[in-house]
Amino acid sequence: MPSEKFICPACNSRKQPVIAHIEPIYPNMITELAMCPDCNADIPAHLAYRWNGIGIKKAREEWKKYRKKKF
Repeated sequence: MPSEKFICPACNSRKQPVIAHIEPIYPNMITELAMCPDCNADIPAHLAYRWNGIGIKKAREEWKKYRKKKF
């Protein structure tokens, strides 16, 4: 069950993000991004809301990997 509480893995903000639905481009299967209102980071929703029971520590680790791939 997905968490309904947003926590930004980049800045730890808990303010409600803007959600963007995107068309995935193979091999990227991300379909939703949460845009943090404090640091303007684009975070995959599965990390921002910690889907599949992942904790905030694991979400931060995955976020760091995602950022490295993006830039």
